[in-house]
Amino acid sequence: MGEERNRDGERLDRTREAMRQFEAWMQIEDTGARAGFMERLRAIDPQLYERVDALVRADRGGAAAQFMEGTAIRRLHAEPNEGQGVDRAGEHMGPWRLVSLLGRGGMGEVWLAERVDGQYHAHAAIKLLRGSNEGAPARRRFQREGRILARLAHDHIARLLDAGESERGQRYLVLEWIEGERIDAWADRHRLSIDRRLGLFEQVCAAVSYAHSHLVVHRDLKPSNVLVQDDGEVKLLDFGVAKLLEDDRDAPEQTELTLADGVALTPEYASPEQIENAAITVASDVYSLGVLLYVLLAGEGPYADRGSSPAQWARAILEGEPRRLSGATGGAGEVATARAEARSSTPAEWRRALRGELETIVARALKKQPTERYASVAALAEDIHRYRENRPILARPDSLAYRSRKFARRHRVGVAVSILAILGLAAGILLVSWQAHVARLEAERSERSRTFLVNLIRDVNPFSASRGGQGQTGNLLAAALDRVEHDFADAPDMQAELRSVIALGLRQIGDNAKSVAILETNVAELRRNFGDRSPILGNALVELGYVKRELGDIAAARADFTEAEPLLRDAGPDYRNARIELLVALARLDNQVGDHAHALELHRRILGEREALQGADGPDVATDLMNIATDDGALERYAEAESLAMRADDLLVRRLGPDHARRIYIENTLGLAQAFAGHAEAGIATLRDAVQRARATLAPDAPMLGIVLTSLGVALHEGGDDDAALAALEEAHRIMDAAAHPMRGQVTLMLGRVELALDRPQALATLQAAIGELAGPAGADGHLDLAGAAHGAALARSGRRDEGEAEARAARARLLAGKSAASVTLAEIDRLLADIEDAGGATERALAFRHDALAVYRRVYGTEHPRTHELAAVVSATHADSKR
Repeated sequence: MGEERNRDGERLDRTREAMRQFEAWMQIEDTGARAGFMERLRAIDPQLYERVDALVRADRGGAAAQFMEGTAIRRLHAEPNEGQGVDRAGEHMGPWRLVSLLGRGGMGEVWLAERVDGQYHAHAAIKLLRGSNEGAPARRRFQREGRILARLAHDHIARLLDAGESERGQRYLVLEWIEGERIDAWADRHRLSIDRRLGLFEQVCAAVSYAHSHLVVHRDLKPSNVLVQDDGEVKLLDFGVAKLLEDDRDAPEQTELTLADGVALTPEYASPEQIENAAITVASDVYSLGVLLYVLLAGEGPYADRGSSPAQWARAILEGEPRRLSGATGGAGEVATARAEARSSTPAEWRRALRGELETIVARALKKQPTERYASVAALAEDIHRYRENRPILARPDSLAYRSRKFARRHRVGVAVSILAILGLAAGILLVSWQAHVARLEAERSERSRTFLVNLIRDVNPFSASRGGQGQTGNLLAAALDRVEHDFADAPDMQAELRSVIALGLRQIGDNAKSVAILETNVAELRRNFGDRSPILGNALVELGYVKRELGDIAAARADFTEAEPLLRDAGPDYRNARIELLVALARLDNQVGDHAHALELHRRILGEREALQGADGPDVATDLMNIATDDGALERYAEAESLAMRADDLLVRRLGPDHARRIYIENTLGLAQAFAGHAEAGIATLRDAVQRARATLAPDAPMLGIVLTSLGVALHEGGDDDAALAALEEAHRIMDAAAHPMRGQVTLMLGRVELALDRPQALATLQAAIGELAGPAGADGHLDLAGAAHGAALARSGRRDEGEAEARAARARLLAGKSAASVTLAEIDRLLADIEDAGGATERALAFRHDALAVYRRVYGTEHPRTHELAAVVSATHADSKR
C-alpha cells in the first residue's frame, strides 16, 4: 500500500513538474528560443521532455490533447459541422434509415434516423463506429457501450433500442431519441429557482446512482450529456466512455483501450484521478456531479477563472482549490444580475442562497481525494434532499485544522516565517500548552493499553488449530474479556470496541452462544451510556444481528438490522464502514431466504461504496466481488460467477498474499462456480486447495471447513466421482451436524443425493433427515422440494414405488408453485421422476420428463455444457431404444 502511494506521489510530482516546464515554455515568445528550451530539456530529462512535448502539441492542437502517461483529454462528441465525412443520409441500418447527421467525434458519428420497416413509426439516434477507427480497441469500446446500455433500464437514462451491423459491415447502436435541451441552458431559459435546480439535479443523481448499482461508472458527466425534455424530465446520455466496474482491470484489452485509444473525457468536469490516469471508481462520478451542481447553481465552473487550455485546467484541478460557491456570483455587475435573474432572484439573494450548507455540499463533492468525497451518489443526493427539506445535512464544513494544513502546503515559506514571528507569543500560552500536554499523555496511555489488548486478542488466532485448540483459545479470550471489563470501565466506547473484537474471536472458533451474550451486553451498556440514537449503538446492533443470523434466528437478526439502519444512515463519514457492513448483513439475510436478486442489488451497491472508500484495489473489494459472484451463482449465472470469482481471487492474492485465510472463502465460491460452469476438474482442484488451506488454518471442527468440504463434494459429484464425493460429504456432515449449523440441511441433502446415486441403502434415512432439517428458511431455493423428490426416489427403490412417485410429483408441484419454478432444480426433480418411471416400465413418461429436464439444462447451462451433453446422449439413446 505504501509503495502504491509512493508511486502515485511520484507520478503526481512528475505531472506537476511537466506543467511548470510547459508554463515556462509558454513564457518564451521567440520560436527559436522555444526550440532551444525543448532541446535542453530533452538532453537533461528525456522522460520529462516527453510529457512537456505532449503538452506543447496539445496546446497547438487545441482540446485534442494527449498527455499525462497516455491520458487523453479531449471532447468525445464534436459539434455537428466538425470534420469531414461521407454523407450517409438515406443509408439503412437494419430497419432504420439515416436522416441527418447530429454529431461526429472520435468514436464515430451520431445520426437522426427513422424506422422504415412498417412495424411502427419512430425516430432514434444511431451511433456509427467511425470507419477510420475500426481497429480492435475501437470495436471493443463500441461493443462495451452496447453491453453497458443494454443493462441499464431507468426513467432518466436514454435507452438502447437495438444494435447490429449493416450489410456493409458498419456496426451501429440504436438509441432512444431524446428531444431536449442541455440541463444548464434549460434551467436558465425557464428561470428555475435554486430549489427547482436542485430538484433537477436529484433526477440526475437517481440515474447515476442506478448505473452505479449496475457496476457502471459514467466518467463523462457534463451538462451536454444531461438533457431536459419539455416535461421537465431529465435524460442521461452518452455512455461512450463509461466503465464497467466488473471489467477486468488488468486485462490487456483494457490497457489498450485506455492508453492506445485514450480515455475520452472533458477536462472541465474531470476528477483529479482521471487527470492522473489513476483508478476510476464511483467517486469520480461524484466529483463530476459536484462540478455539474456548481455550474447549475453558480452559472460557471469552480475553476472558470484559472484559464482555458487543457494544461491550465489540469493544473487547477490537481493543485488549485475550487472557488467557494458563493464567490462565483460575480459581484454586482451585469453578468451577476443576469445570472441571478435566470434563477428568479437578485444578486444579493442569490449569493446568500449559495452560502452555508449548499457551499458545504459542493465542497464535499469536489474534494481532491476520492475518500474525502461523498461515499456514493446516493449519499450526495441524500444531502441535497435534506437541504431541500430544511433538515440538517450530513456533510460538515472543513475544520480549522484541515484548512490550516491545506494553507501550509500551498505557502510553506510564508508559514515558516509566520511561525518564527509567533514564537514571540509562546510565553503567554505555556500554561495552556502544559495542560494540553498532560491530556495528550493520558490519551497516549489509553491508546497504549488499547493497543496491547487488541494485539493480545488478535495474537490468539482463532483460525489456528495449532495453539492448544478451541479450549485454550476460548480461555484466553475469556481472560481478555475480564481485563476489558475491569481496565476500561471508565471508557465505555473503547470497552465496546474491545468486546466486539472478543466476540468476533469467539464466533470464529464456533462459540456463537458466548458471542451473543457478549454482544447483548454491549448493546445494553451502549444504550445506557449513549442513549438510543447513537451510531455506536447502531454498529453494535449490526454485530449482534450477524451472530443471530448465523444461529438461524432470521427474525431477530432482521430486527437488529432494522433498528441499526437509521442510526448509521445519518452518522456521517466516520461510520461508512459500519453502513457497508449493515448492507452486507442485509444481503446475507436476503440470500438466506432465497431473495438473491435483491442481495445482488445490495452487493453491487456495496462494491460501489467500498471502491469509493478504499479504491478499486482495496483489501475488502475482493470479498465484495466474491459476494456478487455468489449471488450470480445462486441466480444460475455460472459463467459470470466464475469470471467474478477469478477476479476476486486474483485481487486477494495480489493484495493480501496467497495464504491469507480469506482465500478459503473466495476459493470456495470460485470452485463451485467452476464446477457449475462446466469446468469440474478446475473446480475440484480449486476446492482441494481450499480444503488443504482450511485444514492448515482452521480448527478441525470449524464450520467453514465443513462448508468447503461440502463444496468439494458437490464438485466431485458434478465431475462424476461419487465415491470421493461421499467421503468429503460424510466429513462435512459430521462437522455441520455437531455445530448445528444453519446449512446442515443442505449438506444432509447433498449427502443423501450422492448415497442415492451410489445406490446406498442409508440414502432413505439421510434424505428423511434432510427434509426435517430444511424446514423453514434453510429450505429456500427449492432445497426442500428437491429433498422431497429425492426421498421419493429412494422410497421407490426400496419397493414403495407408488408412494415414492406420489411424493416426488408432489415435490415437483410445490416447486412449480414457488419462487424457484424456473431453476435448474426442476430439471433435477424431473430426472428423478424419469428414473422412477423407467423402473416402473413407463418409458414414454420417463422420456417426457427427460425432455423437460434437457430443455432446462439448455436454458440454464447452455448447449455446450457437459451436463447438457450427458443428458442429451441419454435422451438420444432412449429414442434409439424405443425404435427397436
